[in-house]
Amino acid sequence: MNFSPRIYERETVDRHRTPQQWTIVETVNAAMALMLIASPWTFRYADASAAAWSAVLIGLLLGAITLARTIEARDWQGWASLALGTCALLAPWLLGFGEIKNAVGTHVTAGLAVVMMTLINLWVHYLDQSPTPA
Repeated sequence: MNFSPRIYERETVDRHRTPQQWTIVETVNAAMALMLIASPWTFRYADASAAAWSAVLIGLLLGAITLARTIEARDWQGWASLALGTCALLAPWLLGFGEIKNAVGTHVTAGLAVVMMTLINLWVHYLDQSPTPA
């Protein structure tokens, strides 16, 4: 029994997913996008420029990708979500606001949730692809 994703010639759209279908991945990504956008004011670190801009920018981009994925699912959206989740996860230390605990907590929580959900989604998507004969 093989549990690793098959990475052969793959379709660019999920076979079991119709357009405009809202899955748990989109739900989590949308919730994390909203949390990131609102967090500078909710958790009172809006005066920390790098932390606030990072949260709002990553949240807006993640929200746009999530919306695009609900309209038409493509491979690039999963990879872009994975990249944004990784950016959110590492931003506090790369941008130098690691001492602002509220900002760190928000970024790390959103980053971990997005990365985990996107990796599971990509793994299932590639596992579902059947190999094409040569």
